[in-house]
Amino acid sequence: MSVSLTALGVALVLRRPVTIGLTLTVVAGVAIGSQTRTAINSHCAIRLPTGESRIVLRLVETGSDVGRVTVLDPDCDGALSARWPKGTAIAAGREVTVTARWIQRDGVLGRPGGTLVIRKVLAVAGDGSAGATFRTRLDLRIAELFGTRAPLVSALVTGRRGGLDPLLREAFVGAGLIHLLAISGFHVGLLAGWLLLVLRLGGAPRHPAEITAALMALGYAGWLGWPAPATRAASLLLVLAVARSRQRHPRFDAILGASALVVLIRSPWSVVDLGAWLSFAAVAGVGWALGWSDRAVGPHVVVRSLAASIGATLATAPVAALTLGRVATIGVGLNLLAIPLVAAAMPAVLMALVLHGAAPQSAAAFAASADLLLVLLTRIAVAGAGLPGASEVGAAGWRAAFP
Repeated sequence: MSVSLTALGVALVLRRPVTIGLTLTVVAGVAIGSQTRTAINSHCAIRLPTGESRIVLRLVETGSDVGRVTVLDPDCDGALSARWPKGTAIAAGREVTVTARWIQRDGVLGRPGGTLVIRKVLAVAGDGSAGATFRTRLDLRIAELFGTRAPLVSALVTGRRGGLDPLLREAFVGAGLIHLLAISGFHVGLLAGWLLLVLRLGGAPRHPAEITAALMALGYAGWLGWPAPATRAASLLLVLAVARSRQRHPRFDAILGASALVVLIRSPWSVVDLGAWLSFAAVAGVGWALGWSDRAVGPHVVVRSLAASIGATLATAPVAALTLGRVATIGVGLNLLAIPLVAAAMPAVLMALVLHGAAPQSAAAFAASADLLLVLLTRIAVAGAGLPGASEVGAAGWRAAFP
């Protein structure tokens, strides 16, 4: 660290902008790396004993299916993924004493990880915070309004996929539509777009409305726990909104690079996170494909939609083949059908959740319309995954990524 600071001092004396920028990057990298190493050593994923033990937890998310928890132990910190016994339903934010087994599975480059398998709930105590209470009420509203399709709605709104039918999840994977069931940049951009529309209809000036919508999208990403794809999308929107308000027109790759920097500062482990790689690869592919199609053919809606789908598929295919050993080529066409359905279903879902308490009949009407769209989405995924040649499956690795 001292060497990096010395180099920064020399660069400032010499007044060379490129050298200053590179040195600042090195200094920031060393500082963030040191902080990350310290956090790893105190993470519960490292300190929890393997095997079965008695543990006191605080629920970050509702205790059902699979959700995040923290361990109430002064010797460790960090959230863990917990798998609950079937039929368990405990409000978020509460303190729970359980008998559980920690199964450690470290990720790439030694990233701490694993699953806490809850064997038995022994005691429940305490009340959740306002944020935790909101999560619990949201889960209850989703279950009440959407019934058997509640797990699908939870995946779209909160990113929780633990309650999804494994066969349905596999169908979305095979159809190349699994990104629609994860909180991705698409969801954040969709939310920001609808918020911007509401603000503009309410009379808000253009640039303040864009910045406000981007900030609310950033808050949504924070509420979700800062997943890399959502953080990337929200920070990209904020940088773009601020640039537009200052009459700047930054290059696409510059904005994408700035959002990557935000993601890495927030979570250095994103550099080995599959969701982050797929998210950035997809956006880069879409941007480059749209630039090419606009120059070669023209900015036609159909051409741009097809180019974006092809660009995202081509850019993410090597990453998917390298890590998963699977590439869903049929997703190029199915996304053209599925994305508009989700774009129409999401505002209906949100309106149903907002109006549930004040106007139950209106909420039920919005929920019914969203349910119809989700039925169509599910049928497209199941039918598409069943078509011959829908996806290419093989052994994951470099040979699959670059045959």
